[in-house]
Amino acid sequence: MTQDLPGALLARDKLLAMAADPDLTGDAELFAFCLLAHLTEKRLTGRNNNWIEAVGEMMSPDADHGAWSCRRVIAKDIPRYEPPILKTRGCIALKSRGPNAGKPCGKGGSTWLDRDPSTGEARWLSYCPRHMPAGAHQSRQDRHRHWELNGKPMPPANTGGVLARYFSTNWAKMYAWADPHTEPSSTGKPATPPKPRLSVIRGGLS
Repeated sequence: MTQDLPGALLARDKLLAMAADPDLTGDAELFAFCLLAHLTEKRLTGRNNNWIEAVGEMMSPDADHGAWSCRRVIAKDIPRYEPPILKTRGCIALKSRGPNAGKPCGKGGSTWLDRDPSTGEARWLSYCPRHMPAGAHQSRQDRHRHWELNGKPMPPANTGGVLARYFSTNWAKMYAWADPHTEPSSTGKPATPPKPRLSVIRGGLS
């Protein structure tokens, strides 16, 4: 084994960048660390073993489960647009009177995904029978039809594509392997700025 100072410094910098990335969390972060460890070992030893088996074994002692973990992580990291999660359960109409005035109704009813016909930007709507807007059913159909006639436009990705910041490969092929049913966006989610770090400045008052 030969010393590789430039490679070691590059791996260190990549490790620190991944650790500070607020978009890289959970299993994806573990996968990234394990993949970096595998690539570093491969560079130092020249071994060309199967990366899925090697990384999967580091992530899980169960070989089958480890390979599945790799595939799941990559599938979840496919760059794509996802509508915001509906934060309020039930009807979103605001109550106009009573002690809970100004708060969502919350009663069960109809829920659907409303897309902007021009951009594809989406939001979840939910209304109970009492608060259902007049003509909502027809409007829902018309907006969806216009979106389809416009070629089903989609906004830029708001999730995924994080692993591609740190590893260069044929990601289109990797995404198709992980989930052939999801069409990836051309670019990934814009990077979230890292959280500021507090530092102590030593020294007395002048």
